[in-house]
Amino acid sequence: MSEHRPVTMLTEAHGTAPHSGWCDDAVRRLLPHRHRRPKHERWTERLGVLIRVASDDEALLASLTDFYHPYYALVPGRPPRAPDLTLKLLIDGPPATGTPCTDMRVFRDRPELHGCGAGLTLARRRSPDVVIAVDEARRDALVVGSSTVEVGLQARVLLRDQLLQRVEHRSGFRIFHAAAAVREERGVAILGDRNAGKTTALLALLGAGYDFVTADRLSVGPDGQGVVMVGVPARVNVHTVVFGPGQPLDSLTGGADWEAAVEGKVLVDVPALTGHFGVGTTPSARPATLLLPQIDATAGSVRAEVVCDPGRARELVRHNQLRKDSPGNTHRPWLKAPLPPAPGSTATDSDLLDRLVAQCRVITVRGCYADYLDWLASAMGELL
Repeated sequence: MSEHRPVTMLTEAHGTAPHSGWCDDAVRRLLPHRHRRPKHERWTERLGVLIRVASDDEALLASLTDFYHPYYALVPGRPPRAPDLTLKLLIDGPPATGTPCTDMRVFRDRPELHGCGAGLTLARRRSPDVVIAVDEARRDALVVGSSTVEVGLQARVLLRDQLLQRVEHRSGFRIFHAAAAVREERGVAILGDRNAGKTTALLALLGAGYDFVTADRLSVGPDGQGVVMVGVPARVNVHTVVFGPGQPLDSLTGGADWEAAVEGKVLVDVPALTGHFGVGTTPSARPATLLLPQIDATAGSVRAEVVCDPGRARELVRHNQLRKDSPGNTHRPWLKAPLPPAPGSTATDSDLLDRLVAQCRVITVRGCYADYLDWLASAMGELL
């Protein structure tokens, strides 16, 4: 394995908290597992970086494998070469009393406590009971907790947002606030802020026979002289109104996590959603249309426009790119695990935007919810 420069897991914006008793407790929990190889393992390789995921809990690994399919393949068994990083998932002792935390916002946020001890860089959440550590010498990242559910949810976010997307970012991929669907190998991406109408359009597309790509975040990267869009594995956050009589999900059975409902929205498993509409999941496609909706209760008649000015189209799309400092971005990178250097992309953010708007037709639409639904129904055949 090649030489790697050591890095720490702490971002430049945050220092390490003074050493305290919680660090000693965390080290005591981690030391029995530090040099032990868990019983079960999976591995995945992305853009030349191989990550091993290991745990004594086979069901936990199987759950992760199902969650990431078909975006990333977590292959059972030992990897074909030495991994660049191992992610160990550890269940420590009996679970705490009470209902496990399932609010994904908690697991996405940077942990509140940071420190170090015994050669480990440590982070801990005040609640739920989850400790995250990086062992640079062994090229390991460890997640330990008392609840299998909480360790599993933290692993989903850690592997996706803090590891795999970091690898993709170095190869020129960027994340946009967008949903997407595809039909006949041509993709439609719906870009917009929260409550702009992305999920409404996505459900309409699925109802028209499009395959699902992603629900809230979309990765876009260079592909030859153009771009490719790649879905980000996550459950679909839909407003409870769409479960009402006559609404798109009124007959959905199973797959909705009502206990995790937040601000009038509920998370739905992707297989349940695609099964409801009788469509598939396609992890990537070449985008052909970019739809930028805005549901506006004060709007008069619906107004749709094909944006022909490349400069204006570029600026509209750029507004929906998620950067570290983007307001409301709850997926900011904070874990700097020791991943190997990767070949960088020569495409800049500006180049990527130019390619994207050159490849796609850009459409804006504004109207009240009812008019927006009517417009979607009438325009469905024209989006490609």
